[in-house]
Amino acid sequence: MTAVPLVAHPAMHLGRWRLAIAAIAVAVVALPILRPAGPGNTGFVDLALVVAMLLAAVWASVRGHALQLPYALPVVLTVMAGSLAAATAGGGGHTLLALAQDVFVFAWSAAVATIGQDRPALDAFCRAWAYSATAWSALLLFAELAGLNWLSGINVRDGIRASLTLGDPNLAPDYF
Repeated sequence: MTAVPLVAHPAMHLGRWRLAIAAIAVAVVALPILRPAGPGNTGFVDLALVVAMLLAAVWASVRGHALQLPYALPVVLTVMAGSLAAATAGGGGHTLLALAQDVFVFAWSAAVATIGQDRPALDAFCRAWAYSATAWSALLLFAELAGLNWLSGINVRDGIRASLTLGDPNLAPDYF
């Protein structure tokens, strides 16, 4: 008789860190929810992203993964150049908001890259994105076929280009 070692399903390896993986998945699913926009163009998705970023940092520190910082040099150069331009041109609050948005997007990419070091976590992230993009696409098609322009995001200014809840028809294909 031959003994076959039992290999746990990849989801079992996530164990108690399912909360961090779930937070990343919820953030990915929420990415298209950009309307309605709050102050500083914030929305529900930003709250989901902040929670996911914090949990990803804790997850990485406890599991001993290195924090991945993709595009660090270009982001630092962009923020430095933007800060210099704001200081000399007197851009004020709008410039600081733009710089904060750059740093925020960089932190999200760092969270995704850090989580991506773990194969089961990366698999969960990619599945969440694929399934949610399919579901959001189905909702968009339903809204278009039912003539629900408020949901499909179709308006006179953009013609027949749909944006769903992304607010801009150019952002929709980036997500899908």
